[in-house]
Amino acid sequence: MIYGRRHSDSPTTFEAVAEFSLIVTKIRKPIIFPVTYTKFETTKCRIYEPLEGTLKKGAIVPFHCVIPGATEVKLQVDSQLVGVKGYEDPILKTDITVGSKDVTVYVKYGQNTNYDGLIRYSVE
Repeated sequence: MIYGRRHSDSPTTFEAVAEFSLIVTKIRKPIIFPVTYTKFETTKCRIYEPLEGTLKKGAIVPFHCVIPGATEVKLQVDSQLVGVKGYEDPILKTDITVGSKDVTVYVKYGQNTNYDGLIRYSVE
């Protein structure tokens, strides 16, 4: 079942919005999704890749997301903010080399001088 709520609803009230009948006889590998922050939801962002929330240290990973309306996008890799050349509103498409710490996507909107966190991936 998939649960959801409208932005105007109570933050603790979720209703069933879809149900899928799945027959799973063997779980090969459970998936852990990346952490998304409030700005991800309110700006209607989408992740195409990577969908797995845990990245491999040292791997070169393609990032492909929809981030509507951002004026600037940066990735934090090993506590260093890295500018992204692969963003053209609304598409982020770039490759990064994963370090040894979390990877976080940050964005800036309009005249705001602060960056907001959108997506965080852990590293193993």
